[in-house]
Amino acid sequence: PVVREFAVALDGDVNAVIAHCQQAHGINPGHALAADFPGHPNGLLVAVTEQRTKADIDALVRAVRSALGATVGEVAV
Repeated sequence: PVVREFAVALDGDVNAVIAHCQQAHGINPGHALAADFPGHPNGLLVAVTEQRTKADIDALVRAVRSALGATVGEVAV
């Protein structure tokens, strides 16, 4: 399997974003970096494999945008 991991800095509480994505969309968006790297309190580690489709990734993006909108107001696209 091919795994691609990347980190993003969110403009919102990472744990709240993770919880919202899981509860409202049934999607685990990634791992809170602060758990392992306290210097990155807003970091989210995202991992995808070749088994994920464009539709899966688009759903992840919509879920994270929705979560950020729910936690910090509207998100610019």
